[in-house]
Amino acid sequence: MSNAIKPAGRLVLTGTIALVSAVTMLLGFRPRQAAQPPGALSTQEVVRRMVATNAARRLDLRAFTAMIHYHLESEGLSHQTADMDVRLAYDGLAPKSYTIISESGSTMLQDHILKPFLSGERQEAVIDFRDGSALVPGNYAFTLVASPHADMNTSFKPGDEADPDNSYILALTPLKALSRFSFTGTLWINPRDFGVERLDGQPTKTNSWWVSRIDFNYQNRKFGKFWLPVNNHSVSQVRMFGHATLDITFSDYALTSIGPAALDGEDSLLRQTPQPGH
Repeated sequence: MSNAIKPAGRLVLTGTIALVSAVTMLLGFRPRQAAQPPGALSTQEVVRRMVATNAARRLDLRAFTAMIHYHLESEGLSHQTADMDVRLAYDGLAPKSYTIISESGSTMLQDHILKPFLSGERQEAVIDFRDGSALVPGNYAFTLVASPHADMNTSFKPGDEADPDNSYILALTPLKALSRFSFTGTLWINPRDFGVERLDGQPTKTNSWWVSRIDFNYQNRKFGKFWLPVNNHSVSQVRMFGHATLDITFSDYALTSIGPAALDGEDSLLRQTPQPGH
């Protein structure tokens, strides 16, 4: 079945939270186990449920397509920009594919930042298809730093904005060097279905010599039973060119094949269109 989904308009995010996280890491800060309100779960149980529910969603989201827009701005010796539109497709039979539809702007930024970034996405897609999600205890150490309020509202509906004050927040660090994308950062976990709402962090390595450091912020939104990316704001340091920002916007989702468990009797949820400004 085909269900077209268009997320809300482009959301531009600041790098403040990611930058604060980076500073605390540099100072050697290590988060303590959070004091838990009555009924809150332990770190191990939050992680167990996150891994289990994410695995179930992967099985149910059998095929989909989306459009991705990349917008890069460099504030070095001169102000330069580059844009790229990419079609994302997944059919369950092979890794996600990324097809460049259009390119514009600085050739240098395209060749040395955007294309290496996209190459890294393709490599990660191959590993993810083969090995599954990297967010498992065998790859990362998780520490619970905040729990939802005991009186949290349980009427959250697909398409609603996530409430960061009513999420499980996990700090995570890699346990070992991985042959795939890895990072140090923070996860926001929805307390009702244990989907990943948000992710802030810094990659352990970059895909281009030109990029010396990246602080990123990923935002997901729930459509039907699925948490899908809608925005990624990254701040990076580019050798010889200084400060650069990359905004990635996902749109025009079409869930072309889903498992029966994902419908849960509410097929209309998969056809919803969030309103602008949400």
